[in-house]
Amino acid sequence: MKRAIVLSITMLSVFSSVAFTQDNALLFYLSGDGKGNGFTADYANGQGVPSYLSDYSIISDGAVGNAFSAPHTETKLMSYLAPGNIYGERGTISFFWRARDPLTKMPFKLFYVSFCEHSSLDMTWLRIDYNGENGFNGLVTDLNMGRARASYKPVAPPAPDKWNHIAFSWDENYGVKLYVNGKLVSEDKKKMTLNAGLGLFQPHGRFSTPGTVTSNCGHVRGGDIDEIYIYGKMLSDEEIQRLASGK
Repeated sequence: MKRAIVLSITMLSVFSSVAFTQDNALLFYLSGDGKGNGFTADYANGQGVPSYLSDYSIISDGAVGNAFSAPHTETKLMSYLAPGNIYGERGTISFFWRARDPLTKMPFKLFYVSFCEHSSLDMTWLRIDYNGENGFNGLVTDLNMGRARASYKPVAPPAPDKWNHIAFSWDENYGVKLYVNGKLVSEDKKKMTLNAGLGLFQPHGRFSTPGTVTSNCGHVRGGDIDEIYIYGKMLSDEEIQRLASGK
């Protein structure tokens, strides 16, 4: 009888936790204002401390409070484990980004997420890029190497001293959406198989996979990033606008 009562309580606890997660949807939040040295996530459904950390610093003039600043070096790293912090089948990544220095034609990554195991060389599952003269781009890779991609070319390159809000969302039953400063600027509607095991994620840099974490080759470009939110669902336009306004 005692065992049955304990089992019932345990199952109730699990169901309550699942319901809370589904309603809240927040999986990971990193502000630079929170725990420890600022590099520990304010909230994490998975591991909240960085797996790799090098050259990044915390600055006080962020979009909201403190922010993270990455130099233009080959050794900058700020990577976190993806399991529990990102769901493959659907989600949203949101952050503020500032170029800090004038942009050139050189493309570079703003955000990267890897598979935990894959046959491709770079194991890229998700990328959010600044593609030089072609502007912003977000893509996600399904299990068959097909990709959904959303791209946006602004009228003028982002000013180096201005914070811009970037959000990218995906759902295997819908496709992908790209937002810039709270506005939906591009989407790609297609059904895909995205439910996969994920490895690591990081801003800037080149790769962040279980096999290698690096910022070498042409991926030396850094910048400033703030208010990294990861959700377990595709947020609505109104919810993205709230994040873009700093709420």
